[in-house]
Amino acid sequence: MFLEYGTFTMEGGTITGNEAIKDGGGVYVTGTTGTFAMSGNSKISENKTTGNEGNGGGVYVDTSC
Repeated sequence: MFLEYGTFTMEGGTITGNEAIKDGGGVYVTGTTGTFAMSGNSKISENKTTGNEGNGGGVYVDTSC
């Protein structure tokens, strides 16, 4: 899941088994106004980054952009 300049709210559900070369294997939120919220029975598991400079295998929020 990639989101730029927005809000991602996860209220239940599962994000599982995703892979990215660099950032955010499961969820990647970017932008100075990007936000991520998770509640309920939400699960993010078994996600990974494979590159040498990867960040956030499960969740990566980068608000520096």
